[in-house]
This record gives sequence, C-alpha cells and structure tokens, in this order.
Amino acid sequence: MAGAIAPSSAHGEAPRWPSSQYYSLNDELIDNGSGYGEVKTHVYQDMSRPLSEYFISAAHNSYLEGNQVIGKSGTETIRKSLLLGCRVLELDCWDGASGCRSMFCGSKAGVVCTHGGTLTSKVPFSACCIIIRDFAFVTSQYPVIINLDLHVNDSGAEHMAEVAKEVFGDMLYVESEHAEFPSPQALQGRILLRTAIADAPPLEPLIGVKKIRRKEMEAAMGEPGKVAAMPPVSVSYAEKIMDTMLTRPPTSMGSAELEARLSSFRRMSARHLVRVYPDGIRINSSNFCPWSMWFTGASLATLNWQVWDRDVMTNLGFFRENGACGYVHKPPWTRGIPTAKIKWHTLVAHPFAYRSGESKRKGKVHLKMCVQGTAECVKNPACEALPWTVSALRLKNKRDHRIVGEAHRVKVAAQLGVLTIWVEHKTCDGMVGIPLRSLRPGRWWFPVLNRNGVVRSDQSHNDWIAMDVHLEDVT
Repeated sequence: MAGAIAPSSAHGEAPRWPSSQYYSLNDELIDNGSGYGEVKTHVYQDMSRPLSEYFISAAHNSYLEGNQVIGKSGTETIRKSLLLGCRVLELDCWDGASGCRSMFCGSKAGVVCTHGGTLTSKVPFSACCIIIRDFAFVTSQYPVIINLDLHVNDSGAEHMAEVAKEVFGDMLYVESEHAEFPSPQALQGRILLRTAIADAPPLEPLIGVKKIRRKEMEAAMGEPGKVAAMPPVSVSYAEKIMDTMLTRPPTSMGSAELEARLSSFRRMSARHLVRVYPDGIRINSSNFCPWSMWFTGASLATLNWQVWDRDVMTNLGFFRENGACGYVHKPPWTRGIPTAKIKWHTLVAHPFAYRSGESKRKGKVHLKMCVQGTAECVKNPACEALPWTVSALRLKNKRDHRIVGEAHRVKVAAQLGVLTIWVEHKTCDGMVGIPLRSLRPGRWWFPVLNRNGVVRSDQSHNDWIAMDVHLEDVT
C-alpha cells in the first residue's frame, strides 16, 4: 500500500490517501538507521523464536458485535479484527441446538458462540470457523490462535472437532508436545486451537496450545527450576490479578522486591504463553490499557475489538511495527534477561491536524495526544487513566485546514512506546496510533481512522494527522 504514509518537509498539501479501505503500514514505516533497525517496510524482526517470545495482537469475546450483556453475536468483529492484523481470537462455546442453523449441525447437538448467562444472541460455532478460515491470512501469513472457552458436553466437543477438521483442514496445527513453542515462521498459514484438555477430551487431538489453570502455574513458580522444566503451556490471568501485581506495594515491600517479582513473571512468560483478559465488570465492552500488560512481558493483552477506544488504537499502533504482521518480538528486558535494561529516549513531538479540500467544518476542534511508555508509565505501570494533553483550537472558515497543536518533549521507552492522537470535533472525530520505534525524524502524515477502524473521508476530502517527530538518545 505505497503512499499511505509519507514524510514531508513541506507545509502545504498532504499526500492523497489511496483507495484501500483498511489502514495498513506494511509498506510505509522507514527508519533512520541509527539504532532502531533498518527499513520497516516488511517483517524485519527474527521470526524464528518460540511464540512465547513475541507480543501478539489479541482479541477478547471475538464473536460479540455489541456489549457483553445484551449485544449481538455474529462474525463481523472477527472479520474486522483479522483484517486489522489481529492474530488471537476468542470463542465462548456452548451447547445449543436451537441456535445452530449451520450445514455442519445436522442431527447433532450443535454448538453456538454466546456470552453465557447474558441476553447476548447466538452465532453458530461453524459460522465463526468459516469466517476465520476465509480471512485469517489476508493481512498476515503468521499463525492465528483461537482461544476456546468451552461450556459443552462430550457430544458438543465431538461436533466442534468435526467442524474444525472440516473447515480448517490442513490449516489446523495439531501437535501440542514440544520442548518449546514452535516459531511464527514455522507456523505460517496455520491455525492453532487453545484450550484445556480436561474441558473437552474429544478435542484433545486437535489442540495446538495447551491451557492450564493460573493456580497450577503459580504453584510451579514457587518451586525453583520447575517453570523452565515444564513443557510449554498457556495460562490466563484476569486484568485485576495483573493490576495487583503491577501496583506499587506499601513501604514494607521495596522497589527491589517488586522488580524481582516482575522479573520472575517475565521469565515465565518468555517460555509460556500468557494471556490477560478484561474483567467481567466491563459490561459495556470497555478495555484495559494493553501497554501495562506488555510491560509485564505478557504475550496476549486481549481487547474488545467491537468498540473503538484509545486502548484499541494503542494496540493497533503498537502492532503496526514489524510490517503490521501481528507479532512483535519482545525486547530483552521484557523477557526477564537479568543483564537487559530499558533503553530510554526523549521524544520530541509536535502534532497538527489537516483537512484536504474545502470543508464545511467550523468551530472548536480538540487535538489530543497521549504517549504510552513514558517514564511515568514505568514508574506506575498499573495506572490506566493516562492523561490526554489537549490543544483546543478553532476553525474560522472552510478554508482553514491546518490545526496546530502544542509541541511536547517526554522521556520514553521507545521499544514499547506508542503515541495516540485524537482529533475531536462536534460533527466527527477520529484517531491514529503510531509505534515510536519505527519513526525516523521528520514530518509524517497519517490518515485519521473512524470508529470502525477504516480511513475517514467523504468523497474528495480526507482527514489527516501530521507530526513533526524526533527521538533522541538519553545519555
């Protein structure tokens, strides 16, 4: 998608946005060659390491298209997530013949995806599998993991196994016994099922990622050497459990003890695939800040992709790194390597908004900016409500296109840094997220995305965010 984003020294016309609907940076991020890697126009990181050594773009309750209580279930969120680079999906599977109208159901019990104990509607498990098969490898060839939260009897599990084999065929990766996880490179074009064997014995031959309970993992972490000796597995943590671990302890526990606790967790999550999911109290499908979970080394910070908020945009911005393939190799310090330290930079950023062509828009416009990965984030990683810095400006007439915000200078850990900019106006708004480690100095243009994750425009008019940016080493 050449030309989607381009540096420019001129202050005049922004580049024209091409016709593609979904925003991708696959061909656009170019580095300055001074410590941040070389050209970022493709997958440039080492993809031969085990899956657990990567951050992976992940979704929660992927079948939902609305809130967690009365929302609609369907396949649209799955399709959109995959097209936007998501590599991990979640399906809550329940017995329910009355909700299943798939050609695969026949006279069997049938399995549906729904949020149990709520008024959300149902969608056939088979319909979800078909949409995954059709869109899994449109944006990225790297593996897709399907987390199965099972509430089915043996008959339902047998039905699921039949559907999975029929729909996915040779795409399905079924080897779960390894000395370590296979790599994204080795698993290109493959689909893996993640669940606990005890939950559905008939599915055991098809499980590619074995899940164990959190208490089992925590017991293993209490025994020296056991975590490293265990076969690779996956474990889930609730958001509130992670917040407890991240919260700065009372004075009885010093910073050294907190760092030791984080280092132990990071070493575990470099070998085993750690998934973090939103708390059940988020009934409106809101999200936690994924940056806090990446800071711990957790590979899968699962978000509700059916909403469009700063946290989803932070995730999209972060995973535009490495060719937007959905996998980003963890920096050494997030893998618990004792000698690895955070490398700090100073971000100098000056954002402004731009509207190409004449516009009927007038009145006050808010240009908001938020940086994840600052020194303050590291000092207090459990802090979710990071402040926006806001510039309130006024458009005087239809030819007044450029809205200049305030310049900012902030200390950041660029390897995990994400900058999110939001343009807000009474008639419309839009956001863009940007991975800091991939940007060379200069002026960059970014098309604004709407709440569906697509480029916002109307006929000949396009909305853009531009930014003068520079990263300086901290000595």
